[in-house]
Amino acid sequence: MALPILSQDKANHALYGAATAAIFSATLVMLSAPVLTAAIFGALASLAAGIGKEIYDASNSDKHTPDWRDAAVTFAGGLLQSAPLALVCWWIGR
Repeated sequence: MALPILSQDKANHALYGAATAAIFSATLVMLSAPVLTAAIFGALASLAAGIGKEIYDASNSDKHTPDWRDAAVTFAGGLLQSAPLALVCWWIGR
């Protein structure tokens, strides 16, 4: 079974989404937000970053190509970073 191959563009979007979620979550935790809340808002920040980047691409279509899949992959990267943190918080708190 072969692993899926991501293009360089999609891999970059996933990594930037994970980085956005991690930085946003860590900042909220440092500001005394609950960890579960920080994880959720970190994932939402990656979604906002992905959508924002595609809006930027659409407004500069002479240099960039907008693609909704790029926003989805950015959000997926944020979820991959935030979901384990949210699950651990849920498991501990139940």
